[in-house]
Amino acid sequence: MNRNDLTRLVQLREFSRNFHESLDYRGNPIKVTLTKEVVEFTASLINSLDDILRDHVTFEGGNEDS
Repeated sequence: MNRNDLTRLVQLREFSRNFHESLDYRGNPIKVTLTKEVVEFTASLINSLDDILRDHVTFEGGNEDS
């Protein structure tokens, strides 16, 4: 894993943290989050991780592209 991969992982962490904070669950524990928003977030996260890991591992199983 090179410096560029590490930078991308840090960016993914920030992307995930920002999404988590945007859920605003503290003030409103019954707030509804659209499934579409969660699907788009997780698909983006999975695809980005795939891009980073592709040269280091072989993936088996389903296709996460939506």
